[in-house]
Amino acid sequence: HKHCPFYHCRKKTALIVQSRKYYEFNLVLNNHKSLWARLRENSNYLKKKPITVNCTAEVLYHLGNKNIAPDVQFTIEGELKNTDEADNIFYSRIKSLEKELVAENIPDSHGHVSPEMEPIRLLAWVASGYVMWQNSTENTKFQLAQIKHVKQVKRSDEYLEFDYMILLHEMVSQEIIPWQMTVLWHPQHGVQVTQDSRQPKHASE
Repeated sequence: HKHCPFYHCRKKTALIVQSRKYYEFNLVLNNHKSLWARLRENSNYLKKKPITVNCTAEVLYHLGNKNIAPDVQFTIEGELKNTDEADNIFYSRIKSLEKELVAENIPDSHGHVSPEMEPIRLLAWVASGYVMWQNSTENTKFQLAQIKHVKQVKRSDEYLEFDYMILLHEMVSQEIIPWQMTVLWHPQHGVQVTQDSRQPKHASE
């Protein structure tokens, strides 16, 4: 959802998401388990120097139950850059395609992402953060490694829908995990992950 926070913890690194923007910040844990953060904004399409604002976050784990996602409460100080224009350009471009978008291997083996695929990658980054949040523990650190495959799903309403197969790198175990997720997005309503599931390793082949 547009204002839904998420994080992954290990070496105290986290992500917070709003719409198709993502925010990355390094955290310091104090005695009250409050997390103080320095927040760096990365906005779609914008290659300018990132804007830095202050953020305070508190993460609460559910002791004894690793199947429940941690609770995250956060406060952002300062104003974030408005990306409505860039979002609307991307939305209009995808809506105007004669055939549904299909792509694979983003980034490619050389780490390259074409400009037209950059918003698709950022959308996956945001959506994968929800998956990380729901599946994180104090002993995990997930990172989006690659989009293996993405396919746009035709819809009759105003939303854009994409079916992703992504690879998550679990940094502690060094495991590469295929994960399927269905993502809805609209510039006025933000990101929704409507379905996601861990896949067997052969799904990435």
